[in-house]
Amino acid sequence: MEAAEQVAALQWQWRKACEESPLKRLIYTPSGVTISIPTIESINLGPPIILKIKMRPGQTIDSLVAAAPSIAASMNVPALHVSTLIPPWALVTVLMD
Repeated sequence: MEAAEQVAALQWQWRKACEESPLKRLIYTPSGVTISIPTIESINLGPPIILKIKMRPGQTIDSLVAAAPSIAASMNVPALHVSTLIPPWALVTVLMD
C-alpha cells in the first residue's frame, strides 16, 4: 500500500472508530446533525505509526486515554498509547505488538 493510501485508510479508521466512541460530539444545526470528533493533524507512518491528534474543546487527555481501548478495537489494532502534548494536542501511537 502506498503512503497516501495508508494515510487515507488511517484517517478513515480513526473517524469511524471515534464516531462509535464517547469522544464524539453531536452538533445540531438547522441542516441536520453533524458528528464532531478529535481530528488527526498529522500522521507519521513510522514505524511505529504516530497520530498527532487535536482534541475537541472540553475534552481531556483522560477522556482520550479512556476511549483508546475501544478505538483500538474498532481500528483492528492491538492497542493505542496516548501521550500528552500541550493541550489540546496529544500523540497516539499505534502499537502493533
